[in-house]
Amino acid sequence: MIVSSVQQQNGNTCYTNSDYKKVELMLQERMEEENQDRDVVQNSDEFYLKVVEVIGVIACNDAGGYCLYEANCGAEPGQQYVCETEGLVCCLPPVLPDSTCGVIKEASTRIVHGSEAEHNKWPWQASLQTLSDFHFCGGSLIHEQWVVTAAHCVVDGRELKVVLGEHDRTISHGPEVTVNVAKQILHDGYSNDAPYPNDIALLKLETPVQLTDEISTACIPSAGESFTTEDNCWISGWGDTKDTGDETKLHELQKTITDNPTCANKWGAGNIMDTHICVGNGDKGACNGDSGGPLSCQKDVWYLAGATSWGYNGCQTEGYPNVYTRVSEYRNWIKHHIRINRD
Repeated sequence: MIVSSVQQQNGNTCYTNSDYKKVELMLQERMEEENQDRDVVQNSDEFYLKVVEVIGVIACNDAGGYCLYEANCGAEPGQQYVCETEGLVCCLPPVLPDSTCGVIKEASTRIVHGSEAEHNKWPWQASLQTLSDFHFCGGSLIHEQWVVTAAHCVVDGRELKVVLGEHDRTISHGPEVTVNVAKQILHDGYSNDAPYPNDIALLKLETPVQLTDEISTACIPSAGESFTTEDNCWISGWGDTKDTGDETKLHELQKTITDNPTCANKWGAGNIMDTHICVGNGDKGACNGDSGGPLSCQKDVWYLAGATSWGYNGCQTEGYPNVYTRVSEYRNWIKHHIRINRD
């Protein structure tokens, strides 16, 4: 239920539907009136929170929260969700497994040149497949019933399934679990034109999966969390190897973060946004079939730093880093949609 938070004020109309185009138009008009810079709120969580301010807020119970006095709220207070009783705050139980995520079975050796990964070393790695078993994109398990992928992987709305615990796509090793996708949620701000902003989507599985050593969740980094050249970062997937390996088996490659100013200098300033994170130099990395898959970076635990988004056609052009969606910029967006899509 959308609860209107703004009435007629200063000539601004309060919309109570979430149609992106209408919100975008009104937001642009409002920013012009307030002399705001469009770049400040055009993407990710900043844009989402601005939209919440404009179109209204959601009732606490619709987000799975409980209305309590703040002193009694032992959970996360959700300011964008409202309680009917004045003086109460919306207390939100956690939706992301922050205390149990991001753990892998450490391998005795690390293969760093796009080689086959050890079985189930990346337990959040998902294979997105058509109902006829064709692998077309990757994804990352972040919750027992939710997978993060790239919006461009699912923009056509086709029926699909997710395979977890996979290693060799031609053989069953035992831990594999296949689950159909019940709901696909693309970011409203995604555009299928360069620089492909907000290239992120959530997939709700028909049923929760049982978490094991072979199937577990990646941690979602805190909003604003940064990753640098000092971090231990890896990419993984079943994408095109350009004849350098067997793409039916999960491959991994250790990559170095390329800071955004350097990446923008390579690609052009208008093509790299704050919601992007870049890796490598373009000569080795992700390719067709890897889209949506994880950029996993280790701090205290392993975080989903990025979701594979785009790069140079051909995948082997030196001087053009691979570009990923920066997941930390979407933590609030992810949590919001998990909360309001519980049933």
